[in-house]
Amino acid sequence: MQKDDSHYHCSAEWHFAQLTGKGSHFAPLLYTFAFHLSKTSGIFSASKVRLTEYFGVDDKTIRKACRLLVALGFFEIVSEEPGATVRYKLIRHKDWAAEHPGRCVQKMETPWTNEPGADPLGVQLHAISGHRFTTFPNIVKGIRKTGHGEQAICEHFRSFVAQELPKGTQWRNGFAGRFIKHLKEQPIIQ
Repeated sequence: MQKDDSHYHCSAEWHFAQLTGKGSHFAPLLYTFAFHLSKTSGIFSASKVRLTEYFGVDDKTIRKACRLLVALGFFEIVSEEPGATVRYKLIRHKDWAAEHPGRCVQKMETPWTNEPGADPLGVQLHAISGHRFTTFPNIVKGIRKTGHGEQAICEHFRSFVAQELPKGTQWRNGFAGRFIKHLKEQPIIQ
């Protein structure tokens, strides 16, 4: 199941949100908890009795969640012996994705991704703004023409955002022009 129009990168949580049926609501909790218990070894082997006590759910919920995680490929059974706790190897999403091509959601590209010679400064400013300021290539060119170096531009941008405190459409309505004007008024720092 692949989807091409997400605003976010794929994650195990996205796959868990697609689950239906019994145990599906508990599988994400168990997956996360398993990583807490197995951070050193990467092997999860908690007793189902203790898990039912800890989470306050019935053992069927635990078993179904484990089966779902195995069926999805996020848990791999290492050993399963009668009367013993089942041991699972935990599979991180990036490793899972490599083994299951075409099953992950794809993040939409930003406007500057496919531009020839795309400027990494645009990506930095977009990130600094909390992903609210869209830095189209012509805007980044205008910002660079002020003569400031990349690090100085980023520092000025942080302080300008803190000073302006833009909200909603204020990120679009003249924000880039005001920032460029602000940069031109500052002494050039490389």
